[in-house]
Amino acid sequence: MSFLKRFLPGLIFSLGFLLFAGCGNSINKIVDSVNPAGDDQVEIIGSLNNYIDFMNEAQDQIDGSVTDNLTRYDEGVVAEKEEGDGFIFFMCTYNIFDEVKLTQLVLNPSNSLEDLERNSLIGKAQAFVDILAAIKSDCNDLAKYVSAEDYKDDQFVKSDELTTRMWANIDQYYALHQDLGDYLDTLFEKYEPAVDKGDPTSVALDNMNQVLELADKVTDLVEGYSSLTDFSEVQAGYDQMTTLIADHLGAAQPADLSTILLPTYTSFYNIADTYFMTDLKKTIRDYNSSDLEAVNSDVDSLISSYNSLVDSYNTALDVAETIWSNGL
Repeated sequence: MSFLKRFLPGLIFSLGFLLFAGCGNSINKIVDSVNPAGDDQVEIIGSLNNYIDFMNEAQDQIDGSVTDNLTRYDEGVVAEKEEGDGFIFFMCTYNIFDEVKLTQLVLNPSNSLEDLERNSLIGKAQAFVDILAAIKSDCNDLAKYVSAEDYKDDQFVKSDELTTRMWANIDQYYALHQDLGDYLDTLFEKYEPAVDKGDPTSVALDNMNQVLELADKVTDLVEGYSSLTDFSEVQAGYDQMTTLIADHLGAAQPADLSTILLPTYTSFYNIADTYFMTDLKKTIRDYNSSDLEAVNSDVDSLISSYNSLVDSYNTALDVAETIWSNGL
């Protein structure tokens, strides 16, 4: 038994487990195939999870570090050029945890995959790795340039070249992230394991996944709130999640759940109930009150809470793999 991990949402788009917009295309879609059983299936899902680990680490660095630092730097440069009083500072804090190991894993997917699938993954992963390397290189060069105050010599000429290229590569990064994510989704649809109702660990993960599917749906709706005519669908999602969380904290909690997994399972539902649902409730209230400035702030909080849910679920999957592999 094995489950696929979930993606962290991005600033420009949100990737959701089994909920991608435009899920794959005609070239990538795999049809008329039979699911492998047993060890091969577990190996394949484990291999696909390596991609999600790598992509989530990259997403955290690009969204949470590089784009923020680059935006602030650009604002300082504009102020300096126009008013002569810009704050010129840039630090490259890009650092993917275990990058070398993760890179090796995504460039060497499971041999149990079909040749076409394996080669497609390698090609998409290589493009993803290459664009990250380009961003990292320019990021480090810009940090050195700013630290040496070389902009005083060339009036930001090299700076403009580096930042223009970085923003273009960041756009390309998001496109490649989306493409690889769509393909992983297609593969998971093929290799998806059935929930083992007799296995408490499998049931627990399925319970959590149901909550995440709803959380992903309402988060996407809230992110695009400006295109909504009302919040009825968001409210419906809130009501569904309220029932689902109450059920899974009570009667639906699997019996005989491993003491190793129980803390993470409990933590997941506490995050859902205490943080995500609270943020969602505030968002609905502020939207209905036409306080759109507050809604913008609420959306940021909601995404942060959703990220915490994803992290908790992915941690639960790591714990589950330990349980299954050791027969606990």
